[in-house]
Amino acid sequence: MRRTLLGILALSFLSVAGGIFLRGSASDYTLVLSVCLRMGLVLGALWLAFDQVHDMIRRTPPWVMGGIALGMIVVVVRPRAILAVAPLLAGAAALHWLGQLLKPTPTSKKKPPNRRSS
Repeated sequence: MRRTLLGILALSFLSVAGGIFLRGSASDYTLVLSVCLRMGLVLGALWLAFDQVHDMIRRTPPWVMGGIALGMIVVVVRPRAILAVAPLLAGAAALHWLGQLLKPTPTSKKKPPNRRSS
């Protein structure tokens, strides 16, 4: 259902961009044309890679996703903040990766061997 919706949205954005371009009014609606074209291409790429993106999002903890979203909002509002946000996000991702790497492996719960006292 979600993948179908992504495909429909991608096709609708691309068809609106194609209609504006073919109508010859691209110079009047430059902003709308560029937004529709970019959104259609991004949604089309997400439609193609839906399973991989879904698995990646499912495996990523919520605090990492929240940090990425907050960092993107900060960069959109203040583009020069990317000099501070990018290293912070990279450091958080590296710490998360190291935490996953150094996590102890799960051990099976076996009963300890019975020791007879002499």
